[in-house]
Amino acid sequence: MIVETGELNNCMGRINFGRGCGIIRLSDNIKVEGQWRFTIAHEMGHFYNEKKKETFCRAADLIGARSNKAEEDDANDFAAEFLMKKEWFAGFVKDKTPSIETIKEAADYFNVSLSAAAIRYSQAGTFPVAVIMSRNGKVSWSAISESFPYQYIRKGRAVNSASKAHAFFAGKETDPEPHEVPADSWFPGDKNLRTKHRLVEECLPMPNYKSVLTIIREQP
Repeated sequence: MIVETGELNNCMGRINFGRGCGIIRLSDNIKVEGQWRFTIAHEMGHFYNEKKKETFCRAADLIGARSNKAEEDDANDFAAEFLMKKEWFAGFVKDKTPSIETIKEAADYFNVSLSAAAIRYSQAGTFPVAVIMSRNGKVSWSAISESFPYQYIRKGRAVNSASKAHAFFAGKETDPEPHEVPADSWFPGDKNLRTKHRLVEECLPMPNYKSVLTIIREQP
């Protein structure tokens, strides 16, 4: 497998292969090593899963959260397992409270992006969480542990004013400490929503991406 970087119009990665070998081309817009490594692993997933002659992947295909594209989901699953084997990840975060700090430590240890580590925590962590990425004041994507009490959050919905993420998009200072929020501030459409149920939220502003990464868990 050969890896090269260069210009890719509106794409982050491409793989071209045949006769058992391939060339992966990465966009020269990728500046973060963790994202660079995940994109390579993602393209390798296409190689081992599908054996198509050519695949182009956009940024939205490389998030790692569930989508409506089975081939991209499979490639992301391959990349996550390749870089953050489930048993290794679970062992690393064992007994650590789900938090932004834990996600940062995991991202550094496995040399992946914060979003990749956060999504992996939702899949392989030791406590149920909801991971939400908001961009420009709206939910961009979410990844939720199977054992978390709420499973539905609408993509594209505006961030509720009860969330500290809302403060960032309103141009205000964002409190980095965990704090309580009503469950309906994030999951108003969930069929299992409990009246007056409160959750713990922690937000990490990402100004360069005009985004906020939010980790939500139940009260201890």
